[in-house]
Amino acid sequence: MRRLKECWKSLQVHRFRTLLSTLGILFGVAAFIAMMAIGTGAKVASLQEIEHLGIQNILIRKVDSSGKESRLPTLSLEDAEQLQALLGEEVVVAPVSRLTEVVEENPATLLGVTRSFFSIYDLSLFRGRPLSDHDVQKKERVVVLGSESARRLGLKSVVGSSLRLMGHDFLIVGQLGEKSDRDPSPLSTHSIDDSLLFPLSMEFFENQPGLSEIVVHVKDPEAISVMALLVKEIVERNHPQLQGIELIIPKELMRQKAATHSRFNALLASVAAISLLVGGIGIVNAMLASVFERMREIGVRRAIGATEREIWGQFLLEAVLISLGGALLGLIFGVMLSLGIEWSLGWKTVITLSSLFLSQVTALLVGIVSGLYPALVAARLDPVVVLRQAV
Repeated sequence: MRRLKECWKSLQVHRFRTLLSTLGILFGVAAFIAMMAIGTGAKVASLQEIEHLGIQNILIRKVDSSGKESRLPTLSLEDAEQLQALLGEEVVVAPVSRLTEVVEENPATLLGVTRSFFSIYDLSLFRGRPLSDHDVQKKERVVVLGSESARRLGLKSVVGSSLRLMGHDFLIVGQLGEKSDRDPSPLSTHSIDDSLLFPLSMEFFENQPGLSEIVVHVKDPEAISVMALLVKEIVERNHPQLQGIELIIPKELMRQKAATHSRFNALLASVAAISLLVGGIGIVNAMLASVFERMREIGVRRAIGATEREIWGQFLLEAVLISLGGALLGLIFGVMLSLGIEWSLGWKTVITLSSLFLSQVTALLVGIVSGLYPALVAARLDPVVVLRQAV
């Protein structure tokens, strides 16, 4: 405790120099925390986008040669029926057709689906009922509204009322409950909350050039890789070399994304560590200046019995105190900076305990390493020479 007080008094003698050295560590730690928060946030957001597709799903989507959604009649209801028949009870297959129309003066996505679509995406209803096999078979003019679509339609979205579309009246039989993790992602072609769900057998879907996509839900998560190969083989029978077809396996995408983001986070951490290294150089400069300014003090202490170890320990402790002070202040500033970035720029940031701990440990190591050389210089000063020069 006595040595801590001595170190604290020594640092207060040159407060401005101490402040500048502390700021170097502060900004380094803050940059480290903020960059890790941004990197982790990007990873979480990316993985959430993939999860929206369903981690146990395999998506078969029609695309053109440029990779964009195509109007070519590549997917058909027969493809979906064949997949269900050949893969059996191990999977649930949901064909989907999509088009955009103006509903009550607002553009809306119309999805043609079957009952299996509701079970695959675990769609809960706020009120009413889902679409049934009977609705599809009998081509019933019924519709289920997404939560956002229902909000835009207002009073007209009451279950049991009618919705006028394409010259026909459709009975509203259900309304989906809100579900935040159904937000649209770059990998998805539609947002369920913003959609209106109709029986796939409606004539305006039958007039479309094929299905938009087929969703294959694999019941056993461990069988996804095997099922993906079987799905690919079955689809290739009708579409050689998968021309105009894209297979999306969210589980594989998640694995690839996780590996990519781990490398990205390592890069960000390395860049932030350079900031801490610069702060460490500032500590070295400050401590060396302190050593040369306090040569008389060092000489007197050595002359009255202080050992090299004691001198070395004091200067090293001063460097560590500067580092710890900057680290603690940097932790607070880094958390505030991360939250500010998310609030102002809309970027998702995730602050983890591991990043906070790692920033503090790294800052402490930087302080120790930065103080070693100045402390060694101070300890090796010859007291006789130092006192002669001071006189």
